[in-house]
Amino acid sequence: MAAPPSFNADAFFERFKGHFPTKRMEDECDGDLMALIVLDDVPIEIVNEVLNENGNKTGAQYLWLADKYESLRDFDGIGYEGTITPIDLSWRSPFIGKSLIDAIEFIRQMPKPPKPLDKTFCAVLKKDLYENSKQLLICKAIDGQGEPETIPIRFQKAGVFFVTFAREDWDEAYNEQKII
Repeated sequence: MAAPPSFNADAFFERFKGHFPTKRMEDECDGDLMALIVLDDVPIEIVNEVLNENGNKTGAQYLWLADKYESLRDFDGIGYEGTITPIDLSWRSPFIGKSLIDAIEFIRQMPKPPKPLDKTFCAVLKKDLYENSKQLLICKAIDGQGEPETIPIRFQKAGVFFVTFAREDWDEAYNEQKII
């Protein structure tokens, strides 16, 4: 994995002071997009289906196909969508053969700002889970915890989760292993 690019926070906050009057992102969940991590060698058709269905359900694309830092545009003050399909047929996830913890660490190192990415919650596409039950995992990564907490979710609902789920309901959802 490449190191995150350098970033001048003072210049960023000066440029977008109307958006960030406190000169900081309020918390790690304060992001416009949620990463979609692909841990297995999954056919591109499945990746496109997951992205398309989630964009259709929410009316916008809130999932960013986790790849390299440069593939996610910097915050520009306007807002924007995540990964637009179709995905190039030659694309391969950089997380194939890596652990979920490795992928979470990559996301947590994303410079924020300028990248508008949620660093606490992400979606994970695992080939066997998708093929057997048409589900993804929603993960909550907590600093110092090691393995993230996960809850399975129907693949079409990841974007809806990100847009509408009350974060304070996570503990109950995690204990029941279903999104409330």
